[in-house]
Order: sequence, then structure tokens, then C-alpha cells
Amino acid sequence: MKWSSVICVLGGAALVAVALAFGPYLPLSELSIASGGMLDEAPRSTAAPVRTHFESIGPEGRGLYRSYFFFDLAFLTANALVLFGLLRLALARLPWPRSLGRTLLSVPWIFAALDLAENVAISRLLSSWQSPAGSWTAVASFTTQAKFASFSLAVLATLIALASWAWTAWRGSRRP
Repeated sequence: MKWSSVICVLGGAALVAVALAFGPYLPLSELSIASGGMLDEAPRSTAAPVRTHFESIGPEGRGLYRSYFFFDLAFLTANALVLFGLLRLALARLPWPRSLGRTLLSVPWIFAALDLAENVAISRLLSSWQSPAGSWTAVASFTTQAKFASFSLAVLATLIALASWAWTAWRGSRRP
């Protein structure tokens, strides 16, 4: 294993920790509990719950959303980089077909693209929070659900690849 790979993965993990610890996530999350959670965690399918959510968090919460997008961009980038790095590290040591490897390596970037699209949709909803457009509500709801599905797939693929790599290394070390 190359130390540069380990350093990249640890650096990405540190970036994720910093984004969560110092960003506006915690106060925004606390403000959003009464209205059913943040929009990027609990999708709303119609405009009325979105308007109710933005009303309930008030001007302070809407301001936190605006600064939250900057930290979420760092968070989604770090997540994608960490998952990509771990997948690449494991896949390079496995005898899997290249096409499967390329497909699996694209999943963290699909997750990041969906998270970015979700942020754009929520930003559009925020800019017109008093009368949110139903189309942006649908886009935000769909991208939130697709983001979680792609993130789950990326984590699952990473865990399977790492477990396969560990199993292959363990079996190889036990052979005479």
C-alpha cells in the first residue's frame, strides 16, 4: 500500500470531520427538528411542507442554509474523494474485470453530482421560499432520495471491495 493513498484517505476523512464540526450543520439541524428535519435529509414532495419548513426555521435558519451549502460542497467532495480513494485502493489489488472497476469508481462521483444537484434545487427553493415552485420541490425530493441511494451503493461497493481485498490477502498469506 502506498503511503500517498493512505494520506489522501486520511486527509479526506479529516476534511469531512472539519466540515461537520465547524460548519453550520449542527445549529441548522437543531432548528429544523421541529419541522421534520433539513431538506437534504427529509425530502418533501410538495411545496406546502417546504414553505412551512422555511417559515418555522425563520430568517436565522434560512441564513444558515445559505452558508451550509458552502460546507456541504466541501463535505460532498470529501465524501466522494474518500470513497473513490478506498475503492481505487481495493480494486487495484483485485482480479475483477476492468469494466466493473470503472463502473464502481463512477458511483462516488454520481453521489457527488446528485448532492450538488440537490443543493441547487434547495437553493432555488430557498430563494423563493414564500411560494416555492412545485418543479423545484420535485427535483429536490428526487435528488435527495437518489443521493442516499447512490451513497449507500458507494459505501456498499467500498465495503465489498475492501472485504474482498482483505480476504484475498489473508488467503494468499496462508498458502504454503
